[in-house]
Amino acid sequence: MTRGGIQMARHVLYGKKVAPAPCTAYSQLFRKSWSNRMSSESSSELHLFVYGTLRSEGSNAWRMKEARWLASGSTPGMLYRVDWYPAARFDPSASTRIVGELYVATTELLTRLDIFEGAEYERVEITVDTDLGPIKAFAWSYLPSVESLKPLSHGDWMKEMSELPP
Repeated sequence: MTRGGIQMARHVLYGKKVAPAPCTAYSQLFRKSWSNRMSSESSSELHLFVYGTLRSEGSNAWRMKEARWLASGSTPGMLYRVDWYPAARFDPSASTRIVGELYVATTELLTRLDIFEGAEYERVEITVDTDLGPIKAFAWSYLPSVESLKPLSHGDWMKEMSELPP
């Protein structure tokens, strides 16, 4: 679609339509943030830690079909309930843990997941404790304020979903 000579794209964010944004501006922003990430991504297969809807039992698990499950694990930090999806804040000094799954994924899949996660999240590198030992992995950290969100001290999104009333 074109508006005023600028190519526009329609976006859907968490099931809600949001205002179209100029593709050129989005592309420039994405390229800049992606080039910063590429410096620490030297191989085509990377470790990815997922803690919410991307987990094998989550509502967006289908997005992980190209990835290979490696192990269950946890990492220090706090998990929060935003709405039908969680937010994580990673903190190596935290006494609480975030529970999730570790996958091996390609850079192409991570690029698509960056777009899916959107502007509310930033991909960061963390250390995940697994039965295989500690493993460095990428995960998405929530950027907006968490002050008004419900903290999930148990750190397990699947547990939170199983405790919802039918």
